[in-house]
This record gives sequence, structure tokens and C-alpha cells, in this order.
Amino acid sequence: MKKYSSYFLGFLGLILLSCTPDDTVPTDSLYVLGIVYDEENQTNQVAYWSNGVQTIIPNTDRAIPISIDIVQGQLTIVWHKTIQQDNGYFGAFQVWTEDGTISDINTEFTTYPSDAFEANDDLYIVGLELINDHSPAKPVYWKNGVKSELATIKAEYVHELSEATLHGDELIAVGSYQNTEMFIIPVVWEDNTVRELPLGDFEGGSATSISIDNGITYIGGSVYDRETEKEYMAIWIDGELETIVKDDAYRRIGISKIRVVNNERVFTGWKINSNGDYEAFYYKGSDKVVLENDLAIQYYRIDELVFDGQDIITLGQYTTVNHDLPFYSYSINGVNRSLSGTRPIWINDVLIAR
Repeated sequence: MKKYSSYFLGFLGLILLSCTPDDTVPTDSLYVLGIVYDEENQTNQVAYWSNGVQTIIPNTDRAIPISIDIVQGQLTIVWHKTIQQDNGYFGAFQVWTEDGTISDINTEFTTYPSDAFEANDDLYIVGLELINDHSPAKPVYWKNGVKSELATIKAEYVHELSEATLHGDELIAVGSYQNTEMFIIPVVWEDNTVRELPLGDFEGGSATSISIDNGITYIGGSVYDRETEKEYMAIWIDGELETIVKDDAYRRIGISKIRVVNNERVFTGWKINSNGDYEAFYYKGSDKVVLENDLAIQYYRIDELVFDGQDIITLGQYTTVNHDLPFYSYSINGVNRSLSGTRPIWINDVLIAR
């Protein structure tokens, strides 16, 4: 799940790493979504880059961008924003289109964002809805603004949605819940039901990403070994635990995003060793690519991955060993790139529109 609640707070001095651009993807087909800091008004604003040109959307100072897509021929951005109603403040989804229209998706209950995407020219938004303060938020989704509820393992359990897509005409989503032993258990929502993913000999884990290719479902995440207190990369194929990647040099290792196109598998990952050192990388088939950097990196995480069968684009953040505020960067085929205009304090989605 994309974590929105703390990313942009206080990041007023962040600087994006400047690198030599890689021109593999034409700039007029590449959209990047993020937040910039408006120094004149001292507010954060949603911004996107298209054809190398930055556009700042005004009056979005309390908005957290989630996704950028082209829906029914129009550039469409989904954000989550705190809005005021007669009976208080609510966290609600809003949809902006390039003609300037802004539509409210939900203003009845407070919502928490997870994912949004376009499929078959329809717009899907996935998240959690908090009905009251006495029970956990419920998993829900909206298709073109119409809400549907998702199943729960138990209503009193805390659920978390990570990512969703379509399998045929049906929504399929992955995430987790916390059981009575306080272990995180990976789950998949499909066919109006929710079920646990098999863990083999492991006690817990997470399902963080999903991709469907030629009717086959690939789920990326991690599994947890209680005895060794280590976490390993895991891939489920059509609901079965198929691949576990172990690296005893690292305390934790997991998959953040997985994408499969024409049987070609790309997944991003992260590693944490016993000293707390991080490494961010992606695999294309069996080839591992470690993201370049020219600084002493202490922490590097990949938040988003796009693979269209030709190019691999990642978005991420890192800090240096001096514990600087996070830097934000994106890469094309492993080469970091910079963005023009006002420097972003956060970037979180990318779109290839060939």
C-alpha cells in the first residue's frame, strides 16, 4: 500500500537528484505525478510533468496525489484530500481531469487511499472506509464513483489494501490483515471473497503487488520466519507460493512491486542487513539491476514500478548516511533522471502513454 500520511509533511527542503537524462522513452509519452512546494504561498501543490513541462494544479494544498492515467481520452489525476463538511472534516477522494473538472468520490465517511487505476476506460479507486471510531476501517472500491464493499476475514481485524487490478471483468486486490497473534497475513480479494495466501512453513508475510499476464496471476510480497526473525521475497502464482528468494546476509528482503508482460517478469525489491543498510534493485528475468547513485546511500526504497514490455520506470526515495531529508528520484531502465521546474518534494506515480 502506498503510505501517504507522512511522506509530504515537513519535506519543504527536499532536492531531487539531478542526473543525465536517458532518452529511451519519448518525453511526450511520459507523465510523472508528484507534489511541489510553492514558496510564494508556502503551501504544497499537486504537480505533474508531461513532455518535459511542469504543470502545477492550484488549490491542492491539502491533496495527496495517488494516480495519473488517461481515462476516456482525458488526463485524469486521483488525489486524497481533507475537505470540510457541515458535520466536520473528512478524508475524501477527488478526481481531476485536464478540462479543469474536479469531482468528489466520497464525502460521507473518512477514507484512506490505497490504489487507483484505469482499466477498459473505467476508473477504479481502492481504499479503506472508516464508518466510526469503534471498528476498523472496511476495504472498499469505487468504479466510476460507484462504491462496492470488499469482504473481510473478520470484521474486527485490521485489514490493509496494497494494490488492485482487473482479472477479466472482476476486481482482484492484494493486501493483508493482522491476526490475533499479531502476525501480518497476506490475503487476496477475488470473486467477492477474501482468502489467505499460503505461507508454507512460514508464520506471516505480506502481499504488496499484483500483476496479471495471459490469465495468470502473479502476486509479489514477502514471508516471515519466526525462528530466524528474517523476511524473504515471495511470489505467488495463481494463488500458490511458487518462489522464495533468501539471502542470509540480509535481515529482511522483500518485493515491493511486480509486473509481468508477455511472460517477462520484472519485480522491484529492497534489502535490509543487520546494520540497517538498504539496497534498492529490480530484476528483469534473472538479471538484477541495482539503481545507480553517486551518494553514500543509507536508505533507498522503490515506491512504484511501470513496465510496458519495453521500458522499466521506477519511482523512489532515499536518504544519505548523513541522515539528510529524503531525496526523490525516478529512473528509466536503471538510469536516474531529473525533472524540470519547481523541484518536487514527492513523486509517486508515472504513466507511459505511447
